[in-house]
Amino acid sequence: MIFSFLIFLAMINDSNIHIFPKTYKLDYIDSVDQWMPTIQEVKEVEPIIENYLDQLMEKPKNDREKELSSFLKKNKLESYYRQYVGLMNEERDSIVWIIFICEKSIKNYPDWKERISIPRGGGACYFNLKLNIKDKKIESISINGPK
Repeated sequence: MIFSFLIFLAMINDSNIHIFPKTYKLDYIDSVDQWMPTIQEVKEVEPIIENYLDQLMEKPKNDREKELSSFLKKNKLESYYRQYVGLMNEERDSIVWIIFICEKSIKNYPDWKERISIPRGGGACYFNLKLNIKDKKIESISINGPK
């Protein structure tokens, strides 16, 4: 899966990406400081995500990773809509939380640019990950359970 910089720019222009402001209220995360990722930071994390997912597709560790791997082989990463939220971890590192929603399901979330969308179920059509900006590493990935 080679993620083209031009495709990424088209995604931003076509609004497949939404960056939430640091003032966005996170109802389900206990008191955490927030920040707003810049377009430049988003551009910098995309290749890290792509590399991570390429490795996951080569050697999935569990059934959910196998499902995501299979899904990504059929549905390109660039077809996912993304929500970006900036968080601070306990060490005060900047973390980017990215929520991925597959193209076929975005119609179920007409307000996806106004609120974070974390459905129950849906399988690999929905996943999210947290990336440490300083370390340039994925800290966690969560793939939704089966439909």
